[in-house]
Amino acid sequence: MALLLSPAQAGYRAALLLAATAWPLAAASVQAPNPAGIWLHDEGQYKIQVSQHAGRWRATILVIGPGVPPKDTQNPDLRLRGRDIVGTDMFWNLRWNPGEGKFTGGTLYASRFGKHIPATAWLDDANTLRVQGRVLLMTRTLTFKRTAP
Repeated sequence: MALLLSPAQAGYRAALLLAATAWPLAAASVQAPNPAGIWLHDEGQYKIQVSQHAGRWRATILVIGPGVPPKDTQNPDLRLRGRDIVGTDMFWNLRWNPGEGKFTGGTLYASRFGKHIPATAWLDDANTLRVQGRVLLMTRTLTFKRTAP
């Protein structure tokens, strides 16, 4: 027995079907922004180079500003406490998450405390990068501006 629908009901059903099939395609087609380049922390504490390795993003510290300890003195690994902060990775393992519109699943190394914390990042625009670390109920967001090498 065929179910007869009014033209309005048939149109509504077709619209629902179209929306249900098109939405995942639209979400999957969100282009990942490109954060590659040199970035300067808005308070001048760090200059980093963001690059991609095997589909994951990382940032290497190029320059540190005044007030940033030059050595990794708080590292939980005693063997690494004498290493220079310059040349270490500030964050790594970030992957583009189109559903959230952010880079997620990364780790941020807070050298002042010797802590590895979960990290996310996103671009507000082509020249503004935000990196957020979260520990329990506390979050901190670092803002970077794209700069010349």
